[in-house]
Amino acid sequence: KAGITVLADGKLVLATCRNNNDPEPTKKRFLIHVYESRNGGLDWDKINQTPLFGKEPSLIAMTDGTLVLSAQRGYFGPGSQAGESINMARSTDGGRTWERYTLPGADYPRNMIAQQDGSLVFIRAAKSDWTGRGDGSPHLQLCHSTDGKNWKFSAGTVDWDYAAFGEVSAIQLKDGRLLAALRRQIPQTKGEGFEDTVLTQSTDGGQHWSRPVVMVNTAEVHVQLLELADGRILATYSNYHLPYGAYAIVSQDGGKTWDRDRPIRLAASADLYVGWPFTVQLKDQSLLTVYALTAYLLQPPETTATEVVRWRLP
Repeated sequence: KAGITVLADGKLVLATCRNNNDPEPTKKRFLIHVYESRNGGLDWDKINQTPLFGKEPSLIAMTDGTLVLSAQRGYFGPGSQAGESINMARSTDGGRTWERYTLPGADYPRNMIAQQDGSLVFIRAAKSDWTGRGDGSPHLQLCHSTDGKNWKFSAGTVDWDYAAFGEVSAIQLKDGRLLAALRRQIPQTKGEGFEDTVLTQSTDGGQHWSRPVVMVNTAEVHVQLLELADGRILATYSNYHLPYGAYAIVSQDGGKTWDRDRPIRLAASADLYVGWPFTVQLKDQSLLTVYALTAYLLQPPETTATEVVRWRLP
């Protein structure tokens, strides 16, 4: 799985996790490697390996060029604890060297928002409850930083009482609204095949959020939102049902409705293990999406791969 961002000069930087496949459980790690492309994603050069160990990396460039990277904790063996701090790092030299730190809380950023004043914002579940025990929170938390390292937190009240959600992806639209996609366990169900994604919005900077509404079909998750130059909103996501793969749908009305009956398939996967498609729009208005998928079924030790596809909407 990978995160990607575009620098001011058009250069692309990509961070992707890779399983070290160590046979000793206590040494099993997901390493995060950094690549750059100077030609719109056609060629990639590895520039370093970060000091982080983690999955689901998210990468953003601040307005001053500082790169901020987050990742889910990267060790799941004996002695690991749920709810550990999030892995974070930042780089001031284009991703070649990194300063590592941690951020309290378990729900990691699906993506961060670079604001015009130079600061960063990301939105996450205040306390996710995937277990169904009822000990989570139905609300969101806003995390704000002016330097990509020190963070302040504030609450966002959501108009519902359901806590089995997480992996929040949010954007700020040109009209000032915040949209957030939440991966949700459908009530009275268990398992990834019975999850979907709901959408909520805020018109007051994230203090209050509307009642979430379903935006995709069942077993469609890992939604990432992007407002395009022409005003349309693009949602890229993973199909956890047949046909497996990375897909995209479009909203013509600011996120009110989605053309989910005519999804665009960006990549096919050999199994349901496909994930976290993330799209950026380039200067020529083309789109570049990075994603993970099951590329092989009978080629151990790894059957999954990170790929990118460059494409245009009809």
